Amino acid sequence: GAGVVLEADSNADVTMNGKLAVGDDVSLSGNVSMTPNKGIGYPMTSAAAHAVGSVLFFNSSGRAAVADADAVADGRVMGIALEAASGAGESKLVCTLVGSVVDVVMATPASATDLPAGAPVYLSTTAGKASHAAPTGAGDQVVRLGFAFEAGNSSDTARQIIFQPQYI
Repeated sequence: GAGVVLEADSNADVTMNGKLAVGDDVSLSGNVSMTPNKGIGYPMTSAAAHAVGSVLFFNSSGRAAVADADAVADGRVMGIALEAASGAGESKLVCTLVGSVVDVVMATPASATDLPAGAPVYLSTTAGKASHAAPTGAGDQVVRLGFAFEAGNSSDTARQIIFQPQYI
């Protein structure tokens, strides 16, 4: 089919009925970016290296750092990394949109029995990762990241979740 280019000034409203299929990168104004198969993200500055699917929080310098359930300060989840960072100071997309379906890195692969679709997914005590079980150690913070969008398969280290973070 023919390509469509849509240009509008900052005062225009664009309404579309039906399905929008995007086959390449899309840039949006207003400090937002959307990339196929990744989700909607906001550029944030990395505190250190992190992988796609890492669970992140804002550190004391206001940078995106890997979260973990070992301490209150590190468990204030704000998003999931949509792009990997190779080090500190990089601008990378982070999904902060509640209700988004995003890939999250699991601390250990979970079976379909341990992680059926719809089951809660928690912040792990392993930095930047998720778990099918809530942490139980002394001082551990229980943060539900959301719910499994797909069941575990005992081998994949990343699972899709519906991102709905909640401190429990």
